[in-house]
Amino acid sequence: MKMIIKKVQLENYRSHSNTTVEFTKGVNLILGKNGRGKTSILEAISTVMFNTKDRSGKETGKSYIKFGEKSSKVYIDFIANDGREYNLKTEFFKTKPKKQTLKDMTGYEYDGDIQEKLEELCGIKKGFEETYENIVIAKQNEFINIFKDSGTTREKTFNKIFNTQIYKEMYDSFFKRSC
Repeated sequence: MKMIIKKVQLENYRSHSNTTVEFTKGVNLILGKNGRGKTSILEAISTVMFNTKDRSGKETGKSYIKFGEKSSKVYIDFIANDGREYNLKTEFFKTKPKKQTLKDMTGYEYDGDIQEKLEELCGIKKGFEETYENIVIAKQNEFINIFKDSGTTREKTFNKIFNTQIYKEMYDSFFKRSC
């Protein structure tokens, strides 16, 4: 089973006062005019699930908080690889580190390293945040850069995206046996 994000709720996150987005099975489209917060929704997922930095490359909570507010919250309901539903709550503060809590649907709250637990529950591997940003977010005005990279860099990127390394390994194995 693959991880499935069911719902994202944003409170005072960037331009969002209180926004809830529910995802359905299959492909979901977030559509709207420029500057309405579409990228912020995807960035919130990336920030809390994959521990990525904000658009400026900083890790300060201040950049995630709506102007005039003291904190912001992101709630994500998801189904993990074990088939169980979880809720991840992340609160950002202007001057303190973010606070994360992870609960399963029975109310059991996990302690310890939340990011490590997310990696385990969702099959998220170190370095996945770059792939997420390239594929899911399709960084504004940067997506085309993948195609401008050198052949070797482009090959590495697409190998990560499409997991084509397995086919290369099968080909190499077959070729070795036939020689």
